[in-house]
Amino acid sequence: QAYRYRLFLVVEEKDRILGYCGLLTVLDEGDVTNVAVRRDRQREGIGNFLMESMIRLAEERGITMIHLEVRADGIDKLD
Repeated sequence: QAYRYRLFLVVEEKDRILGYCGLLTVLDEGDVTNVAVRRDRQREGIGNFLMESMIRLAEERGITMIHLEVRADGIDKLD
């Protein structure tokens, strides 16, 4: 069986989930399964914080490549 991890991060504030990010890894590669931030808390850097934290965790586990697929209607949300 391949060397696998499932990594999930959650940002909470006062028992409310503000955002989350998931990563599935096999061997030295990872696929971002989802990144989501509450609509009313977008543009505050939460998504950026989640992705930077996930990349750091993945690197610590030997992941050398991470894939992220973005729907065409999600391109503007990458800013």
